[in-house]
Amino acid sequence: MLWLSAAWPALLLAYGGEAQWTLDAWMLGGEWALNSLSRPWLAFTALLWSLAAVHARGYFTAEQAQAQTGDQDAQRRLLRLSLLWPLTLLGNVLLIIAQDIASFYLGFALMTFAAYALVVHSGTQEARLGAKAYLVLAVVGEGLILGGFLWSAGEADTLTLQGIREGDSKR
Repeated sequence: MLWLSAAWPALLLAYGGEAQWTLDAWMLGGEWALNSLSRPWLAFTALLWSLAAVHARGYFTAEQAQAQTGDQDAQRRLLRLSLLWPLTLLGNVLLIIAQDIASFYLGFALMTFAAYALVVHSGTQEARLGAKAYLVLAVVGEGLILGGFLWSAGEADTLTLQGIREGDSKR
């Protein structure tokens, strides 16, 4: 039930109405919002994570049985998974509700690096190779996204995603 319920707070946020949070002390000023654009994406993401949790529960049944018999490696892998699964989800939620570039990038990076541990979970040679490929592609993708954001932010003279959208529509 814990696997499935990890995404429920995000689902409640999505259906809780519109809201906005601002934190001036965050880097260059943080802005997060639940609005007509972010709420449907947040609901979709929470439902998708819930479905993934249902799948993961069945997927890790054998490993959970090994951990219950005292297998220390299985216990460590499941502990790592139980910590990094919700952290990956948190990064995903943060990038959805972010309204400024720094918060969006924090969410994206948190999601990327926490998900690395999910990819490498089994510890096999194939998993390590897949995790390396994932990390390289994710970091290159992050760099390109950040570069595009910074370029657009410089052109629009803004740090918010709304300012970038408005700046792009003026061209």
